[in-house]
Amino acid sequence: MMRAYSQVESLKLFKQFQKIGLKPDKFTFPVELKVSGHCLMIGTGGSLHSMAVKSGFG
Repeated sequence: MMRAYSQVESLKLFKQFQKIGLKPDKFTFPVELKVSGHCLMIGTGGSLHSMAVKSGFG
């Protein structure tokens, strides 16, 4: 589902999902990491990577 959105919209949706308590899965993390890399959002990418590792996907 995340791939259907623009890069910026995808990150916004990811943040909204977190606010309502939805957990990312093995499909969500790669998409969001790629988006943060494309947008040169190094801090966001680092946070996502850390979250993925802590969630057992790393």
